Amino acid sequence: MNKYLLAIIGVFLALCGMVYAFDASQPGSYDFNALLIGNGVLAILSAVTYFMVTGALKSDNPNAFIRAKMGSTMMRFFLCVVLFIGYAYVHGKAGIKPTVFMFLGMYVIYSILESAVLSQKGKKKA
Repeated sequence: MNKYLLAIIGVFLALCGMVYAFDASQPGSYDFNALLIGNGVLAILSAVTYFMVTGALKSDNPNAFIRAKMGSTMMRFFLCVVLFIGYAYVHGKAGIKPTVFMFLGMYVIYSILESAVLSQKGKKKA
């Protein structure tokens, strides 16, 4: 299995444990189900975008890598915005801040992981 996929699975499990710990320490503060769904969506998106960008690395066109990386970043960002809007619409404005900020933290963690791995792959190819 690919090392990156193992890293995604490890981060996914660690974040699931963290979500559970926060929910257990402060019951009712976080929407447990929404955070687990968001974590799963981010993990799947990270795997999809990784394969998009590694496929672009194999291309002879040097611009393909940049287009794939920018496209994957925009895809993740806009999907997260849609998830935020949908969550806020369903639950109203009251009491969603802790869940949204936790989800933003997960977004940052997955983005850092993907950027670090893909920049190493890009340097190896160059």
